[in-house]
Amino acid sequence: LHGIRTREAITAYVPRMQRIMEATVDHWLADGTALARPDLEMMSARLATAMYTGLETEEHAQEIHDLNAAMRKAFSTVPVAIPGTPYGKATKARDRMIAIIDEAIARHRTGEYDDIISRMLAAADEHGVPAEKLRGDLLHLIFASQGGYFVPLTLITMALGEHPELMERARREVLEVSPEGPVTMEQLDRLVFLGQLSKELRRFFAMNSANFFGRATQDLEVEGYR
Repeated sequence: LHGIRTREAITAYVPRMQRIMEATVDHWLADGTALARPDLEMMSARLATAMYTGLETEEHAQEIHDLNAAMRKAFSTVPVAIPGTPYGKATKARDRMIAIIDEAIARHRTGEYDDIISRMLAAADEHGVPAEKLRGDLLHLIFASQGGYFVPLTLITMALGEHPELMERARREVLEVSPEGPVTMEQLDRLVFLGQLSKELRRFFAMNSANFFGRATQDLEVEGYR
């Protein structure tokens, strides 16, 4: 049942994601140039807001982008929340993000939405998940989702640029399976080589080297490795 629900949810998200991604590519085509990382970073903020807050204005996406950027700096600075310091700005950004989440939850309680937050709210109500836990999960997901989008997309853009033979093979597969129009889940299932590229890229590159300050307190073994 969980697998069915997951696939149904992704199916509902695909048209929105395609529309936002195509807007970025159309901008590249119109300009004839692209700044891959900043453009993909901003596109990822638009995806995050569309999927997690239900708002798709450029102003809202820019705010989420700026808040996430401030929060990411907390991982590379001294954790002392002094106003004006990178860590102080990060905690201020976190507090603003929590306020945005509370606003989004209230908005979804009174409106009709079909996105990640609406499904999380329904599941939380069904299983009795407290509001504080839901808020914390959403804070983590909104923060992680932007990097989760733009980091692998930037890396695969770089990798395909360095390996034109892979780029051409991927392009042939896309043109064969989904040459135009809306992308469907069935078509995504048939993009076998593109899926292999995505998995190998995420295996080869470390998406996130942070360990969130955790460490093993005793020896352990996983799949034969100590």
